[in-house]
Amino acid sequence: MLTAITRKVSSSLPNCELNFIERKPIDMERARAQHHAYESLLEKLGANVNSLPEERDLPDSMFVEDPAIVLDEVAVICTLGTETRRKEAASLAAAIEPYRKLAHVKLPGMLEGGDVLRVGKKIFVGLTQRSNAEGIRQFDGRACDRLPPPEIRRYLSWTKHAPRQPRVVSMEAIRRL
Repeated sequence: MLTAITRKVSSSLPNCELNFIERKPIDMERARAQHHAYESLLEKLGANVNSLPEERDLPDSMFVEDPAIVLDEVAVICTLGTETRRKEAASLAAAIEPYRKLAHVKLPGMLEGGDVLRVGKKIFVGLTQRSNAEGIRQFDGRACDRLPPPEIRRYLSWTKHAPRQPRVVSMEAIRRL
């Protein structure tokens, strides 16, 4: 059975890292309802959802795809490029360990899951403000292609996922490469 690991929305979400859009008030009730709907959909689709408790002092911790890149054979636990988010990885690694062998990207390497794109067995990793050359080098043993620095903050910000299809990258984003 497919297992999905999620984390409850942090009470400190209004203090999240935000540097690409104007900060606006976050409706916490709505955020929790949306996250609950997400978890419910995963269950409806047949996943066993392991919902970790909130990390009150880690506003971005519900974004579990950033500190861990889970592949078929291994889960890569990342040192996040945003220093205030680095504590997110430890409890997530403990939750993943029963399911996968763990590998780690260690300082001075930095890598975030939001800069990693997987299409089938092919992996693309972007060099960004949050994923550096050393982090990519440590991850590189997993046969990845490096992408040039984007004009945007995160590679996955300009991709979309279609059901049963690989992620589709916008033409605008391709022109930037």
